[in-house]
Amino acid sequence: MATDRKTSGPGGKPTSGQRANASARRILLVGDKPVFAALRQSLLHTGESKVLGATSGGEGLRVALTALPDVILLDAELPDLDGVEVCRRLRADPLTEAIPVILFVNGSKPQLNQNALEASAAASVPIGIDTARLLNMIQMVLTMRLSRRAAARA
Repeated sequence: MATDRKTSGPGGKPTSGQRANASARRILLVGDKPVFAALRQSLLHTGESKVLGATSGGEGLRVALTALPDVILLDAELPDLDGVEVCRRLRADPLTEAIPVILFVNGSKPQLNQNALEASAAASVPIGIDTARLLNMIQMVLTMRLSRRAAARA
């Protein structure tokens, strides 16, 4: 799953690490619950995204650092590091600090929503969110991110 971070070779030519389709979004799913497998299928079905996957927090951090996705969908409850800690580590690294993170939380644990905000997640959503709503949220988060980047350059 690792991808070369270098974006151009000699003469500005694309390297093997660049996306074949510049308009495709890279989405990293980090979670070991069945909902993430179903979500992966839904995202692949749209054909507009390259979907990367990880089943633990440590693996998610490694993939995020090598692939530099456009957005990360992260389970709050992972087998090794919890999602809030993964989000904090992403924010602490200059390479990943600007990647929006959508944190999936268990609705019966309201403290996770507060922790998600403290870790600077772009959003927190219930683990059973409707796929259509989630796709809209991903688009909204990506659009907000692009707007901020464009405004910073202006």
